[in-house]
Amino acid sequence: MSVINTPRQDGVNLHAAGAATVENAAEDRADRGAGDVAAITAADSAAGSATSAMTNAMAETVTANTAPHTVNWAAAPANDLVSVMKLHVSQRPDQLAVRFLADGDADARELTYAALDERARRLAAVLRRHGAPNDRVLLMLQSGLDYIVSFFACQYAGMIAVPAYPPDAPQSAHLARLRRIAGDCKARIAVLDRTSHESFASISDELPLHGATLLSPDAADRDVHGNGNGNGFCIDSAAPDAVSFLQYTSGSTSSPKGVIVSHANICANVSAMSRGMGCRAGDRMFSWLPLYHDMGLIGSVLMPVLCGFQVTLISPLHFLERPARWLAGIARERATVTGGPDFAYRLCTDRVRDAQLAGLDLSSLRVAFCGSEPIRQTTLDGFAARFSTHGFDPHAMYACYGLAEATLFFTGVEVGSGAPETRFSASALARRVPVGRGNDSEKHGEKDNAADDDTKAVVSCGVTALGHALAIVDPDTCERLPDRHVGEVWCSGPRHHSRLLAQSRSERCGVPRRRTGFSGTLATHRRSRLRRTRPIFLLRTPQGPDRAAWRKHLSAGS
Repeated sequence: MSVINTPRQDGVNLHAAGAATVENAAEDRADRGAGDVAAITAADSAAGSATSAMTNAMAETVTANTAPHTVNWAAAPANDLVSVMKLHVSQRPDQLAVRFLADGDADARELTYAALDERARRLAAVLRRHGAPNDRVLLMLQSGLDYIVSFFACQYAGMIAVPAYPPDAPQSAHLARLRRIAGDCKARIAVLDRTSHESFASISDELPLHGATLLSPDAADRDVHGNGNGNGFCIDSAAPDAVSFLQYTSGSTSSPKGVIVSHANICANVSAMSRGMGCRAGDRMFSWLPLYHDMGLIGSVLMPVLCGFQVTLISPLHFLERPARWLAGIARERATVTGGPDFAYRLCTDRVRDAQLAGLDLSSLRVAFCGSEPIRQTTLDGFAARFSTHGFDPHAMYACYGLAEATLFFTGVEVGSGAPETRFSASALARRVPVGRGNDSEKHGEKDNAADDDTKAVVSCGVTALGHALAIVDPDTCERLPDRHVGEVWCSGPRHHSRLLAQSRSERCGVPRRRTGFSGTLATHRRSRLRRTRPIFLLRTPQGPDRAAWRKHLSAGS
């Protein structure tokens, strides 16, 4: 199986020398069409070396001026979260890191980098009095500043965060999932807000925590007035390979699986995501995504906070109650980056009333990413058509693909390309035979009516992030399939790649490989006479939560 590690073309020309070498070698392999399963392992090694060089180069962009005409994209300036935060606190202590709109509209609660650091240190001191390094801390909190403070307190304490949601979730399925997570992670400490803490006794039989100590986020505030250490606690730094947190999968089709995410994992992935989306210092993000979900925690909190730009959050429940809040928040905050699953864009298109759009200006948005569940062409087209009259640029649509087992971000389209329609033979897709493109509207901008009866619009999820690789493989023979053949998506990432808790990676053909369970195909597309890309088209996503699952997630994580 040869590696398909296609470099994105997003106009950014700041590359580490090692990363550029990997990109060129991958293109050469793709052009030759040669290689076997061992090739992807060699790419892992090269990508690992390149990732270290890439991280160093990105750190320099944060802390120093570069030559004229060099683009500075926002990136995590170190390989562990503790060092990243210390750098930000020293360089931009008074810069706003996170805003949370408690009422979903105007009641803003804010944390600068210095304030976030101070609160995280105080809570870390409490955690260390009740636990030891590498103990697991279950975060059963609602979305908000306490969640973010508690997460970073775990990092400062040298402990392992386990993002979850409050135990008073209204649906029994949520409690059952939380019970499986608690039983699997064996947490030493559980953090709950005061309301959940007081009501926990009534459900303790249904949610055994195996002797975990229950703490509230405000325990640190009370501790300052007691006999504790008012200066808080923070380790010097964390080893890049040290575990930062356990990210549990949705569990929509099986028991939730804990993905071990190292400090290097998260720093590399948020930097790759920031680069893929073209994020810069001075960007502003707006998000309603639940913080226990990887798209919410990593994509909408850790990416902006670690990469040094501001994020404003609202509760997922406030978005569900009135989807127009998302749009109004973007306009009011002049946000440049936002995102969500397919259903969120459809919800806005279908449920937001014209009267709620008076004075709405979405012209600040540069990236509106869409991922997590199957992305429909009609959804993206409908959203763009409905809101383009209110300043939304259709080219801001950014389809992407990620999975918890790859930390989060894995592929994304070219920034500013939007979501041009691409059509394939529907009958060929169903039979898993070579698929021909029934219509190349990216190139021609018009439909072939003769082919409409047997074509299906499929959204491109773009090309692989820097330092990552993917291939389309026959799941039965483990052989790499040519372009335009439907098969299983296999992926690999940087040297420090996340893995499943108490479960090794799948091994086929004698080589460890990440099997995603997703079906897709690759189709070569020329962006210019000299460069070509192989965007991935996802066809079936068995692990992705559907609209109903997302609604359940949001009600739990609000």
